[in-house]
Amino acid sequence: MKKWLYVHVSMVFLAIVVLTSFAPPSYATGGGNPHKDEEPQKQTLIKKESDNKEDSTQDELREENKTEEKNKNEEKEEYQFELFVEPAKLIKGEAKLTIELATLKGEVVKGATVNALIEMEPNMEGHGKMDSKPIDVQFKFNEETGQYYGDVNFTEVGKYNANFRIDYPDGQSEDFSTELEVIYDGPSLIFLGSIATIMVLSIIAAQIIKNRNNIAKEGTEDARA
Repeated sequence: MKKWLYVHVSMVFLAIVVLTSFAPPSYATGGGNPHKDEEPQKQTLIKKESDNKEDSTQDELREENKTEEKNKNEEKEEYQFELFVEPAKLIKGEAKLTIELATLKGEVVKGATVNALIEMEPNMEGHGKMDSKPIDVQFKFNEETGQYYGDVNFTEVGKYNANFRIDYPDGQSEDFSTELEVIYDGPSLIFLGSIATIMVLSIIAAQIIKNRNNIAKEGTEDARA
């Protein structure tokens, strides 16, 4: 009986030793490794520091971009332009457009590209002339005058929309539009009317003079008789 009890106690003790060797370690903090969360927390802190550094770098880049853009805007040249039409009263046929480009300081702008697209305005029915096509004008720079010239051939009487495009040498561009009108075709109606009036008055005056001569001639003949 004692022998059996001794063997039984020995087996129980051996079992406890075996189970204890495979059991996870326990800690005074209530189980689990008290340093288990330290590393992830450290990584989180590092990540936050990294994010803050990236945000700081991005903010610096934004400030630099704003500064560069501000400097560019301050350095941008400002321009002024004028358009001249010859003849001042457009007629059907050839005409010349002249554009003067200059800085606000009055310096002539060379090397610009100037184009114009001129289209006839629709009439009251909502459409223009059937045979009227847009006129594409390419301006050329004249070194002597410092002006840009473009030739136009107006084929119809009426109003036209002229859309201009200016590309400056520094990369800036500008669009503007104006209205041109071909107000008459050929000689003025007033001029023709004046000539017709003079001719009619001349005929009337000649007839009056002729009548007077006839009357005077008849009176002379009666006196002789």
